[in-house]
Amino acid sequence: MIAVDMDGTLLDDEKNISPETCAYLKQLSLDGHLIILASGRPLRTLKPYHDLLGLTTPLVCYNGSYVLSLHDPDFPSFKFSFPHEHLLDIIHRMDDAIVNVMIETTDDVWLHHSEPGLESFYTNGDVNFIYGDPALTLDEDALTLIIRLKDDSLEGKRKVIESVVPYKGYEIRFWHNTVYAELYEENMTKRDGLKYIANHYGIDQRHTIAFGDAENDLQMLDWAEIGVAMSNGNDIIKLHSDLLSVDDNNHDGVMKTLKLLLNQE
Repeated sequence: MIAVDMDGTLLDDEKNISPETCAYLKQLSLDGHLIILASGRPLRTLKPYHDLLGLTTPLVCYNGSYVLSLHDPDFPSFKFSFPHEHLLDIIHRMDDAIVNVMIETTDDVWLHHSEPGLESFYTNGDVNFIYGDPALTLDEDALTLIIRLKDDSLEGKRKVIESVVPYKGYEIRFWHNTVYAELYEENMTKRDGLKYIANHYGIDQRHTIAFGDAENDLQMLDWAEIGVAMSNGNDIIKLHSDLLSVDDNNHDGVMKTLKLLLNQE
């Protein structure tokens, strides 16, 4: 099983997969390797890449909170949702440390304020936006909570972290070199999504490879037999890897590294 993160890993900076990497991964799939796309993205923005690669494998969406197969009717989907009451309380506790929030279900996105960066990154035309204070409109349990901090001060980050303390298992993950952060449950990570898939198909952990570039890939790289940090990844992820990719995400780093690992060079 070969698990691959998307942004900053399989995708170049223009959010594309090169024709060479695409053809190579298609061939690996035909050869019997299980290629798994594991991303923080929702299904709606992950599926086009899955289709492009001609994959029929399960997908790990929302960093492991939603695992499903679009092709195997015998694969049982898994979904973890945060109770909406918890989310509203956490947002209230964060108070003036944040300036925007985004909350998602599979069909709807709640945004306190319009935010083109988040909207373009996580959505496409097949989603319903609900703008305004989520305290007035959110009545569904949700898959994710992303926040924009007022600044990157330690005081603000401390307040955000403290906001989830009342909820056992909830953690905050800050996005490297940005003012964004996200809520996650400690046992709902890409690692857990991959374990779920591996258990279903009877895949031994010793036969796993994973690629990633950021903090949301840490658990996945720790778990895989071979955890590969992208050469363009941050310093934290590199500490949790077994090796670095041969090249970066803009120069087919995943493909070149797999060829080396699978003795195809």
